[in-house]
Amino acid sequence: MSGVAGGGVTPLLTAALRDQLSRSARTHDAVGEPDRGVLAALRSSGVLGTAVPRRYGGAGRDMAEVNRMVEEIAAVNPSVAIIAFQHCAVTARIMEHGTDSQRRYWLPRLADGSVLAASAWSESGAGAAKQNLATRGRLLDGGQWLLDGAKTFTTGAGVADVYLVLAQTTPPPPSPPPPVPVVPPAPVSTPAPDPGAAAAGAADPDTGARAIPAASATDAGAPAPAPGPAVPVGVSLLAAAASASGSASLSGPGSDADSGAGAGAVAGARTRTGDGSGGGRIRYGADGQTFFLVEATRPGLRAELGLDLTGMRASATGLLSLNGVPVPDTHRLGPTGQAARIIAGVRGSGATLAAVAAGIAQAAFTLALDHARRQRLLDRPQVTHRLADLATRLASVQAIVAHTGARTSADPHLTTLHSKLHASTAAEEICLDVARMLGSAGYRDDAPISRLIADARGIALMGPTNDLCRDLVAASWT
Repeated sequence: MSGVAGGGVTPLLTAALRDQLSRSARTHDAVGEPDRGVLAALRSSGVLGTAVPRRYGGAGRDMAEVNRMVEEIAAVNPSVAIIAFQHCAVTARIMEHGTDSQRRYWLPRLADGSVLAASAWSESGAGAAKQNLATRGRLLDGGQWLLDGAKTFTTGAGVADVYLVLAQTTPPPPSPPPPVPVVPPAPVSTPAPDPGAAAAGAADPDTGARAIPAASATDAGAPAPAPGPAVPVGVSLLAAAASASGSASLSGPGSDADSGAGAGAVAGARTRTGDGSGGGRIRYGADGQTFFLVEATRPGLRAELGLDLTGMRASATGLLSLNGVPVPDTHRLGPTGQAARIIAGVRGSGATLAAVAAGIAQAAFTLALDHARRQRLLDRPQVTHRLADLATRLASVQAIVAHTGARTSADPHLTTLHSKLHASTAAEEICLDVARMLGSAGYRDDAPISRLIADARGIALMGPTNDLCRDLVAASWT
């Protein structure tokens, strides 16, 4: 890290690995393919075991260090940072919810990089909240599962050795029927007013003066306005207006960090649950869903890179198809049907996608500062003031990432949501401001800032999508 924060902090990446990651970003993002050579270097570097306990061969550090590692990678190669983040996320789920035998088998391999992990939760039509999965898991006699379905926006597709697959293993409970609207009673009829009295106006009881009545639409011969729809008892006017206008949700298609959420992110998240993560929060996931650790070599599993992304182009984000994939019950992660409870705890771990945004923002700021130095502009207040503003915003992003990793807030789940919202928005704004500062030098398709803008935009679409984050934050107030 350079330019703003990180002075005096020993980098987790070696200079050689950082240089290799930087070169790879310039070449492989352009062609939209993962760099297997740089991934091999990442595997052998030891950083993938940052948070794995020492007894399993890792460094034994916390999620704050994972965030710092991801941030350092993102400052030179955001695509690889997303792959590393996903690997560490799967590793954390095994540490938290795996059996002793699962930990003994998987954690040493995840720590030394011989196994690269990826998440496969999202699919078309599932929604950002993952409540409408089509992927099914069926338990056979003998303790083996068969998985059938398709996953999309899976980061690490085709390069990972194991996928954490989310599947529906029992039917979810039926949705409650919509509330029956309460029909208000008919208005009580009243005698028609005396036309003469209405024309003259009512007399003031104190002065005896008569008010002049205002002209009405019916006086002018225009039709009276039709009465608006009745608002059911207990429904606020604001909610009724939003429902009538169809503007209750602004969520649209997006992608998840695991990745890839379809339309209806908020609509699919309206189920509330007391899941221990703040009680009454909007739910992510649904009853009857189960996690499985599925090796890439399993028969019936096929990965392909059919997505031509605008940003994160070397992140190997693609598709998975599962056609009768056999998985032993020993590869089930956590209790059957309880994946939603595992998901609910993820936001409290301290890991945050804001770290990727922080690295992108750092890279953009470095571009601006280097440009000002080359052009000898640092003696101009109008330039240094703009740089100072950028540095301040960058420092705020780095601070909330550190705060999230420390898990010292009153509600770490909420802090993680705030960090993603703030960091992803600020990173995109910083990149755009830097592009304006660079002028024509930044207005080329091959300019580094162009790639960073596209990468920064992608963070908002990763899970939970920013719209779902906003919904989850708002749910904490009720």
